[in-house]
Amino acid sequence: MADIFEDFADLDELAGDLRAADPGQRRIAVLALRDSGDPAAIQLIGDLATDPDPGVRSEAAAALAAFDGVETAGHLATYLVDEDHEVAQAAAQSLTELKQSAAAAPLLA
Repeated sequence: MADIFEDFADLDELAGDLRAADPGQRRIAVLALRDSGDPAAIQLIGDLATDPDPGVRSEAAAALAAFDGVETAGHLATYLVDEDHEVAQAAAQSLTELKQSAAAAPLLA
């Protein structure tokens, strides 16, 4: 019987999934990172701003809404200027979820 309190996937394993050839697999890894709630996931998700697939970048920008703080805002600032409109829109939506006033600093730069 499956454990209803099963642990989220290991971040190292998910980091490997972020390098998969299949964009679908990368998007699933982003969702798992978002759901992990682990602050270490912020950097992993933020690094996807250079992913070649706009769907992955859009999912990553949306996933950052699950986190807060200056580091998150810094990554969202990068996604906000993405050449793909849907990515930039997802970043803008995620920015509306930030609650810490210090998160404005990366956006002002």
